[in-house]
Amino acid sequence: MNKKAAIIEFGTSHSECLYTFYLFFKESGYDVTLILNENLKDSADVFRDKCSVQFYSFEGKRNTIKSYAAIRNLITHENFSDVLFLSAGGVALRNFLMMPLPRKLRTSGILHNTDKLTRSITDKFIFRRIRRFFVLADFMLEYLPAQYMKKTQSIYTVYYPKLPSQHKSIQKNENEFFIGIPGTVEFTRRDYNGLIKELEGKLINSNVKFILLGPGNNRDSNLREILTRIRSIGLENKFLHFENYLSDKDFSANLSLCDALLPLIHPDKDSYSKFIKYKISGTYNLSIGYKIPMLCHTSLDKIDDFRSTSLFYEHGKLCELINKLSSDKTYFEDIKSLLFLNEKYEFEYQRKRFLRFIENTQD
Repeated sequence: MNKKAAIIEFGTSHSECLYTFYLFFKESGYDVTLILNENLKDSADVFRDKCSVQFYSFEGKRNTIKSYAAIRNLITHENFSDVLFLSAGGVALRNFLMMPLPRKLRTSGILHNTDKLTRSITDKFIFRRIRRFFVLADFMLEYLPAQYMKKTQSIYTVYYPKLPSQHKSIQKNENEFFIGIPGTVEFTRRDYNGLIKELEGKLINSNVKFILLGPGNNRDSNLREILTRIRSIGLENKFLHFENYLSDKDFSANLSLCDALLPLIHPDKDSYSKFIKYKISGTYNLSIGYKIPMLCHTSLDKIDDFRSTSLFYEHGKLCELINKLSSDKTYFEDIKSLLFLNEKYEFEYQRKRFLRFIENTQD
């Protein structure tokens, strides 16, 4: 069988998974073509000279229909054996799948949020048209609707390209201890208020800095409010932030400076149950991919994926944990050496599982 794979992303939200699936296909002997939203040109720069990359516009109904038709024709004429959709949900994919595709084409897609899979006509339609699904952590399988179980496997998209290190926009002294908080700076995405409460009135080691690794100038950003609250407790010198969008190179370079990461998932928040059942925090994949430990609330230690990647704090004791780790580098490195040892995080382990699953012709 001709081994040609297309990876398709109609939107812009999940490009961080792109490199992993490119590697899975490429290292398994497939010719790979990326079919992407034109707004992902920056993220796709790393694929220059590696594979074919084609960009399409989805701005407006006319452009979208034109792009759908062109992509469908490309799939047919290039005789792809496999198509993987980075986002296996939403109206955009539903509308595309209304067009006939080659009968022998193996289709798969990523389920990023499994909370509402059985409630919408859109998801029910996509379920019938996609042959295989992936979720991004083992624990998500436990809460998957029964009808999805046979068609779904967990996968870890934790492999990232090696990007130039000269793009660091912050400097770090040898004795400093950086704690990164990746992602858009929004109250709805992580518990920044919980962090401020944990730090308020506490004495933090002088070598500790918190890095807000997300843009502060997007429409929904709460950076201004967060900085105001940080100043109100006298810790503005402890936080570094970015006003503008970080390119992938800048983000990777600054992330690599971090000693630990904070997902800020706390049990007293409404979003807590979603992050232990139906979706993952992007911080989780970054932690595994860059081998940077997470600092997590102790309620998460019941989940294997967090136990093998994280150090834990009880309510009100985050500062105590940070001070302990940042004051003794040898102790921190010894603790860190016990993490990320699970075989399932190894590239070959995941690649082989991925390949067996998509190439299995028995449903």
